[in-house]
Amino acid sequence: MVTHRNVVNFFTGMDRVLGTRPGVWLAVTSISFDISVLELFWTLAHGFKLSSSLMKNNSVCFAFRRQIPGWPAGLPAGTNRPARVTHLQCTPSLAGALALAPESLEAMRSLNKLLLGGEALPVSLAQRLRQVLRGDLINMYGPTETTVWSATHRVGEIGNTIPIGRPIANTAVYILDKNLQPVPAGVPGEIFVGGEGVARGYLNRPELTAEKFIGDPFGKDPNARLYRTGDLGVSVLMA
Repeated sequence: MVTHRNVVNFFTGMDRVLGTRPGVWLAVTSISFDISVLELFWTLAHGFKLSSSLMKNNSVCFAFRRQIPGWPAGLPAGTNRPARVTHLQCTPSLAGALALAPESLEAMRSLNKLLLGGEALPVSLAQRLRQVLRGDLINMYGPTETTVWSATHRVGEIGNTIPIGRPIANTAVYILDKNLQPVPAGVPGEIFVGGEGVARGYLNRPELTAEKFIGDPFGKDPNARLYRTGDLGVSVLMA
C-alpha cells in the first residue's frame, strides 16, 4: 500500500538526482511495474516528452508515427518529428541486450541519463556503457515497498563492484546484523530501508506486514518503520 505522500517524496528525491530540466524520455516499462511511475508521472509533471511503443498493450496508449532513428523497431516508436532521446530507464539485462546491437548502442550516445536498476549492474556492462555514454550512467536500487528507488549511484570510476549508492531524499539505508545492529564497514548484513518512502504495508496481509515492516530503532518518530528487504549488502566508504 503506497501512499501519495510516499510518491511525492520519491519525486523530490528524483528531482535532486536527475534535475528538473525536461527532455525526451524513452518509456519501455509496462505500467504494471512500479518504475513506470517515474516514466509516466514524474516526467509529465516536469514537461518531458514521452516516447513509447510498449504502452499500447496497457490501459494507456501513446500513438506515434515514425521510428526513432537508431533504436530497434521492437522497442520505441518515434514522433512526427523524431527527437533526440535524453533519458532511458531499464534493467541491466535490457541495457545489455541493447548494447549488443550496433545501431542501438550508437543511439545511446544521445542520452543525458541512463538509469539502470532492478538487478545488480555487472561491472563489464558498466564499463562498456561508460565507453559509449556522453551523459550519466546511474545505478538505482529500491524495492516496491519503499516506493520505487531508494538509493542511487552515479557511476564514475569503476571498481570490482558497482555500489547502489546513497539514499535519496528523506530516506535511510542500513546494513544490519540478525540483532538489528549496524555491522562494520565491509561486513555483510541485511539491507533495511527507512524514511518517507516506506509504504503502509501489504493489503490484507497483516502477518506479512508485521514480518517485513518493523519499528525503526534509529528514528526519533516512534511510529517510524524500517522495511526488511532480504537483500545482503556491505557498507563502503565513498568519496
